[in-house]
Amino acid sequence: MAHHQGFRPYPLILALALGGISFSMATAVDSGFTRAWPEWARAAWAFALMAGIVGAVLLFANGVGALTDASLADRGGRAGRVPSLRVYIAVYAGSLFAAVGLALYLEHAYGIPGKRALLWSCGLEFLVASTGRPWWLYQTIRRVGWFSAIESDTAMRVFLGVIGLALILPGLFAPA
Repeated sequence: MAHHQGFRPYPLILALALGGISFSMATAVDSGFTRAWPEWARAAWAFALMAGIVGAVLLFANGVGALTDASLADRGGRAGRVPSLRVYIAVYAGSLFAAVGLALYLEHAYGIPGKRALLWSCGLEFLVASTGRPWWLYQTIRRVGWFSAIESDTAMRVFLGVIGLALILPGLFAPA
């Protein structure tokens, strides 16, 4: 039975504001505003833009009652610990930023194409999550909307392992 806490105005207002700022930032990039900036400043702008988009989506979901502690408890398998809303958001957003940050670093420092590094880092994350440890990574991925309908923890872990390998192998071996 799903828990629904209804509309919460402050997260909705923040989501709209953050979404508007993110849209303005993306428009500025499209218009060439950041073209002459140094690479570090463009990377910081890109991270801020990504944070704004992710933040707006998470705030909106929380504001309409779709992303709460109760809704996380209702999603995914019944076994294991349930991440709190704060843990879920920290792991979800942190894993996105870690993957993109690692890809940018590997591209800049070692010349590894960013797309390959992104595939590899995301695949590694899914592979680690397939072990069930750390619990908060597995349980967060378990509760992402795409995977929440899978009831069996065994099926979920196998599925995450397959996804992990499906991302890592092209990241390692696909032609550049």
